[in-house]
Amino acid sequence: MFFRILKEYIRRMIRSYKVYLVTILGMSIAIMAFFHAYLFVYKELSVDTFHSKRKDIYRVVRNDPHSAYRDTRTYAPFGELLKDKLPEVEEVVRLEQNGYLMELHGEQVLQEFLMVDPTFFTVFDFKLVLGNLEKFEDTPNGIVLSEKMAQLYFPNESALGKVIEAKEDGEVNREFIVVGVMENIPTESSIETDFVTNIVYSSFLSSKDYGTEHKWWLPYNDLYVYAPNVTDREALSTKLTTELINKIKPLFSRTNGSFDENQYQLDLQSLDEIYLHSDDISQSRKGSLRYIQVISLVGIITLLLALTNYIIMNLGLNLNRAKEFVTRRVLGASKGDILSLFVLESLINALVCFGVTMISYPLIGELIGDIIGSEYELSIVTDYKIILSFLCIVIGLGVIIGLMEYILSYNSIFVKEHGKVISASVGTKKLMIGFQLFLFIGLMSCILMVRKQLDFVHDLDKGFDIEEIVGVRALDDSNEIRNLLSANSHVESISRGQRLFRNKPSSLWNLEVPATDRNIETQWIDGDDQYLAVHDIQLKSGRNLSPTKAADYEKRGGTLRRKDRKSIFEVMVNEEFVRQAGLVDPIGARITKKNSPDMTIVGVFENLYNLPLYYPMKPMILGTDFTGFPIGLFQVRCSKGFHESIFADVANFLESLGYPGHLADKLVQTFDYAEVYHEEYRLKKLLDAFTVIVLVISMLGLVAISLFVSGSKSKEIGIRKVNGASANEILMLLNKDFVLWIAIAFVLACPVAYYAMSKWLESFAYKTTLSWWVFGLAGFMVLIISLVTVSWQTYKAAITNPVNVLKDE
Repeated sequence: MFFRILKEYIRRMIRSYKVYLVTILGMSIAIMAFFHAYLFVYKELSVDTFHSKRKDIYRVVRNDPHSAYRDTRTYAPFGELLKDKLPEVEEVVRLEQNGYLMELHGEQVLQEFLMVDPTFFTVFDFKLVLGNLEKFEDTPNGIVLSEKMAQLYFPNESALGKVIEAKEDGEVNREFIVVGVMENIPTESSIETDFVTNIVYSSFLSSKDYGTEHKWWLPYNDLYVYAPNVTDREALSTKLTTELINKIKPLFSRTNGSFDENQYQLDLQSLDEIYLHSDDISQSRKGSLRYIQVISLVGIITLLLALTNYIIMNLGLNLNRAKEFVTRRVLGASKGDILSLFVLESLINALVCFGVTMISYPLIGELIGDIIGSEYELSIVTDYKIILSFLCIVIGLGVIIGLMEYILSYNSIFVKEHGKVISASVGTKKLMIGFQLFLFIGLMSCILMVRKQLDFVHDLDKGFDIEEIVGVRALDDSNEIRNLLSANSHVESISRGQRLFRNKPSSLWNLEVPATDRNIETQWIDGDDQYLAVHDIQLKSGRNLSPTKAADYEKRGGTLRRKDRKSIFEVMVNEEFVRQAGLVDPIGARITKKNSPDMTIVGVFENLYNLPLYYPMKPMILGTDFTGFPIGLFQVRCSKGFHESIFADVANFLESLGYPGHLADKLVQTFDYAEVYHEEYRLKKLLDAFTVIVLVISMLGLVAISLFVSGSKSKEIGIRKVNGASANEILMLLNKDFVLWIAIAFVLACPVAYYAMSKWLESFAYKTTLSWWVFGLAGFMVLIISLVTVSWQTYKAAITNPVNVLKDE
């Protein structure tokens, strides 16, 4: 039966190849778009799922009450302490990221090393293919390479036993012995590396300058704990916090330092949560659950469009085949046979679309991946589960479409009132086209609003200039970098200080203003007397900071530190600080902070939007040397378009010290506003692409229904023309229905789009208005596109000779 239906299907397709080509094209576009969305979501949700112990692996994170970020760095001895004190903790793994210069085929390349405890290979499922774990445990300077790096560094020979030299501070001072080769870490891993070394060989742990007690002062590495059979994660987190406080608190009391237990509250983050639930954690690779939800919604809507468009195009064909179905019934075909025919034909179409999708992937996969923001690649060998599961979805879609076609064509097959059949079929098509127009108008409205908000974000006066600012990190406490930058003719001014723009509220202090008895959570920024000039910040009242004198610092313990930390030092604040502090005359007002020298306000500068516009403005305080030692960063204002000149100078400087010039990428920081709003720009790109898909599918549907409507009204058109109706009158008659559908879709789409955009804009503290013209423009654009699409067919029907239509009557 299948082959007989397939033979008939091919015969009909050849006979009506234009209609079938349009049908397959619309369906294929939708299924291709859905497949790429499906691949992205499947891969994102699969991150870290290959670890067999993932349900019992947790990363230790610290909540900082003075920052919007959580910190994953813990103290080097903390893991062993937990293993000794808490029976629930079976194993611990410390991870430290470190960069070393290595020579590869005559060039120096900066490689990222992951320094770990040997338990890394027993807790996580990273498999050794050469070597053994015992050798790695017994070799402090042992290194395990990924398969691809082993082949790259030692082609056509075994890497085991080979020595790798690495540079640190420009000199060869690290030698690693290859003790193993591991499988390449999957792309679906939140931990990424090609070089794994023993953490005991790290500069920090192996240095004689740092005793055991000193290692409790400096948060150093990420810590993962393997705690199987834990039923109460919150209780275990509390135990971790208690152990840390009990260890750290006596160290502070010995130095008469203040101790705030709130700064040492720990949580456990499950390995399953690390990739998609770390928005407030600084890590090299993380995903966005919200974006996955958006992609999933886009994929589902695309499938709905494919379904409705396919049915729209086939209802007319099935109506024309009514006589064929009646003949089948006379010859003994049951309703079940007719149903099987619909389902099998639909399955064939769906499988053809599946084949087109698989064949087209190598051609357009990279393009669509760029639109989605995906770096995943499809492999038949490793991704067969994705392909098979998607094939099952396509087969299910084919069955569903076949069932719906049968239900919607039932009257045309089994009911003899032909007029009622045509009317019902037209009504069904109108409903489906209306759904597509509803989506089209809604999407256009959303795109226009996203663009409007991004324009608002870009054009808002931030109160400072950042586009011409280049941040340069100093190598040490000397002024060599500053002198180098000062010699550049394109450098206009230089300030030693922190970067002004922050991705999230951070570096927050709880300050007290004795004059008004108020406590204010304030963002502090370390900068010198040139900071305002470099960033073009306007001073509203008072004066600038006094120039910092080099004599105020001295070398202590190899580090340049301030001589006197007890003296009062001067600061400037923004207008928001003055408002929240309730200061009438802020100049000369005193600010205090626990266990820190008092501060005196000498100037007030204008409010700055130095945070993404998701966040409300924070009170700010600007001063020099808040930390007791000079900040190793310079903010440089250069002539417009000469950022590369700064980069070249720094690269040449590094090469003169024996470093590769490309390390300047690590030292020179430029600002990209698009990167700050990466999610929004990615959403805009996705909506743009999705709108094109909806546009193409909707146009195909409009063409199909215009053909059907003009065909069903051909005799009415002929009679009207015989009675003197002009082509323009006929054109208006045929198009007014489309205008009505667009109007109904517009009325329904506007409140939905308004609600969706209102919810989206809630994530911004500062936002544009939801203007009425956005929705009006979206409706007008859809109206023009729709009328242009259908008018060529309706015009063709309007100018048809009525004799040709009525001659058979």
